[in-house]
Amino acid sequence: MAISGVDNDSSPINALTSLVLFLPGLSVAVRRLHDTNRSGWWIGGFWIGLIGVLIVVGMFAAANPNADNAIRGLFTVLGIGWLIFGIVMLIFFCQRGNLGPNRFG
Repeated sequence: MAISGVDNDSSPINALTSLVLFLPGLSVAVRRLHDTNRSGWWIGGFWIGLIGVLIVVGMFAAANPNADNAIRGLFTVLGIGWLIFGIVMLIFFCQRGNLGPNRFG
């Protein structure tokens, strides 16, 4: 807000900042997973699963336009999944890295 003068979360500055910081943040997360001897697909697999779930929810919403409660329920389950994933990633990121060599070198 101080830079753009707009009190809106969807301002172009916020969108550009999110886009610029996405890839460095992703690379840091993958590097940290590699430090703990885990694959970066922990993050990639989740994003692929998320896209799949959103496609299924979109198809369900298109087939049943009056099923608002069911769609809310699907998004609630998705939100709980995000929460569980976030807790697991937090635990992984806070663990001590391997002292010796690991399979991600």
